[in-house]
Amino acid sequence: MKMEEKAIIRVHDDKNGKTHIDVYSNDPRDSHDTIHINIPNNGTGEATVVEKFGGEKSTATIKVGK
Repeated sequence: MKMEEKAIIRVHDDKNGKTHIDVYSNDPRDSHDTIHINIPNNGTGEATVVEKFGGEKSTATIKVGK
């Protein structure tokens, strides 16, 4: 991340029972790297982590439970 870039973090719940945490290395309208984390609101099931750095995208699934 360049010094003039500012990280942006957004958190919201959707209608499907998931909390989304989105981290952008810069304004999402400009070129940026991202990490998106989607977590079930009830604390069980699977969370998904999607990373995109330098155009390379990777996805991981993590089992979560109470």
